[in-house]
Amino acid sequence: MACWFRYLAGTDEKGNALAIVDRRADELRKLARRGGKDPGLLLAIKEIFGDRLGASPLFRDQVSRALRSLYERGARAALAEVIRQRRTS
Repeated sequence: MACWFRYLAGTDEKGNALAIVDRRADELRKLARRGGKDPGLLLAIKEIFGDRLGASPLFRDQVSRALRSLYERGARAALAEVIRQRRTS
């Protein structure tokens, strides 16, 4: 989910534009850019996440941590950390 949210910002890590192929692209891009590292605005879209998933503290926390890692560390480092954690658990 965090990867999708990062993609919805419309740029890659180097600032290059990414085409978003979605009928709601403009709305999603605006929310992703406004939210940045905080997935709250996107998770609040009830048509996508319903009443329960987007409001789940566990889900919100996990998406938030992953999204923050993508923005702060980049995709490669964030993915490497996830793989490392999976191997040690």
